[in-house]
Amino acid sequence: MIYIVNIKGFFIMPNITIKFDLVEDAINWWEAGNKISHGVVWKDLMKPELQDRIVGKTKEEALEFLFLYLGDYYKNRNLEDYTKEIQAGFDSIKDSLFSRMESVTGHPIYRSDFTLFITSFNRFPYNYDQGYVWISDRGDIDKQVGIFIHELLHFQYFAYFGERIWKELGPKLHGEIKEAMTVILNEEFKDITSVRDKGYLIHREMRDNLLKIWQKERNMERFIEQTIKFYKS
Repeated sequence: MIYIVNIKGFFIMPNITIKFDLVEDAINWWEAGNKISHGVVWKDLMKPELQDRIVGKTKEEALEFLFLYLGDYYKNRNLEDYTKEIQAGFDSIKDSLFSRMESVTGHPIYRSDFTLFITSFNRFPYNYDQGYVWISDRGDIDKQVGIFIHELLHFQYFAYFGERIWKELGPKLHGEIKEAMTVILNEEFKDITSVRDKGYLIHREMRDNLLKIWQKERNMERFIEQTIKFYKS
């Protein structure tokens, strides 16, 4: 486990903060309604009447509607208690989670703090530079850990391996490998969360290939090396 030393010489563990921000939630809805990624047409997850108010609209137009819609959606929800519940869950497991990810990737966690924003749309984006991850407004800590470790593996990939993959295999495979390699979480984190990382349908074959490489190597540096060799051939 990597430790961050503050100015007083004390060790500080990487931290996770759970937040709810209506603006961030609304933006996620708007971006989802106007984006296709990894073979998923995200607007198809919305009811038709919501698509009419979000898809093809400007950000300002969509947010004006979404602030009212989400305000009504949340009015009978106790988000304060839910946020505290999920925060407590991460506080109790984060040290084991970070330690395991360091062991799996062979590198320190790339930053000392993460912010997890609660969202009501079933799309969970991330911001690598800021250490932001969007998690669900529904479900227990097991589900939320499953979402976070998926994105955390992306972050570690960007920090330590992605540049090499990009250089050796190009941007398309860089993006696909980043997504497909999360299949290894099902073996390496099964004692931390029971949630299975399913990935995207379009990466099914690649996930099978990468899992075979991981099961043989069980070392991230060798895994990356063998993945490059496999896709070069």
